[in-house]
Amino acid sequence: MKITVGGARTVESVRATAARIEEIARELGSRYDVRLSLPQGEGDKLGWFNNGRAPHQPARPVFDVTPQQRALVTEAVRGRVEVDLRASGKVNKLMALQAGAQAYRAAWVDRLTRSGGDVRWAPLSPAYAHRKHRLGLDPRIGVATGAMLAAVRSGLVVIRRTA
Repeated sequence: MKITVGGARTVESVRATAARIEEIARELGSRYDVRLSLPQGEGDKLGWFNNGRAPHQPARPVFDVTPQQRALVTEAVRGRVEVDLRASGKVNKLMALQAGAQAYRAAWVDRLTRSGGDVRWAPLSPAYAHRKHRLGLDPRIGVATGAMLAAVRSGLVVIRRTA
């Protein structure tokens, strides 16, 4: 004997929720931008670091979106949607977008903490690596004093609809 509760309706509801989760996650970067509010000096440094400065500093892309990062963002959105559905039975899109945006920030922090993390960055030049060592600075790429990393960790994450 087989007993089902909800049957096709339950399956359809689960499919619709999964599709909604994917849709919200995809909207981050297409319909919505994720911005990080940083102090002026740290924001400038992060821009130079991300884009590079010819001729000596290669670009080290902090903000590139990889499949691994997209999966983490989708998982964060899924977790938030599940909380909403359990609590109220409705999806709070803003909270789901915010959860995804925080997952992006976590990836950016990870990249700075692990000298690139999931993306490959050009190594430091031997001369600069030696200089950092001599001055007692952090040997990781992009973390000399830790100020930029601290700013990324604590900066306000803002979601804006794209124009």
